[in-house]
Amino acid sequence: MKKVKLNDENIHKGYLILINPDNLLKTNEIKLISYSEKYKNIELDQVANSQLQKALKSINANDEIVPISGVRTFEEQKRLYTDSIIENGEEYTKKFVALPNASEHQTGLGIDMTSQSVVDKQRLVFGDTTEYKWVVENCAKYGFIVRFTEGTDGIT
Repeated sequence: MKKVKLNDENIHKGYLILINPDNLLKTNEIKLISYSEKYKNIELDQVANSQLQKALKSINANDEIVPISGVRTFEEQKRLYTDSIIENGEEYTKKFVALPNASEHQTGLGIDMTSQSVVDKQRLVFGDTTEYKWVVENCAKYGFIVRFTEGTDGIT
């Protein structure tokens, strides 16, 4: 495996951006586009959205894959974090909800997804679906990684 070392100024630029509690988001220079006509309110970086659409087209996903959440503002991420502490407790929140400016959603490169069968309550979680299994096996071909591998609904 080839190792790539980034200096501090490059950690916060481009599509290999590193966002986590130790590397907070410093700038947010992204060009957003709606996920689709049907989901105009869910936006992603235009390159990420293009790659995602190619991936979904390759499996004829049509409307079977459903976006839940795309880009988030600092304020939205802060509200999600605070609400999760109230609803789920601090331990759960620290494990599953990113701090404000530590969320890949704030870059426009992250998206939470599920399948229509989960929305229709034919399945309990996305991780039980054929679509999820395809995503896990193939998303890297399109520049994505699965962030949550235990059946939750996030890919980045």
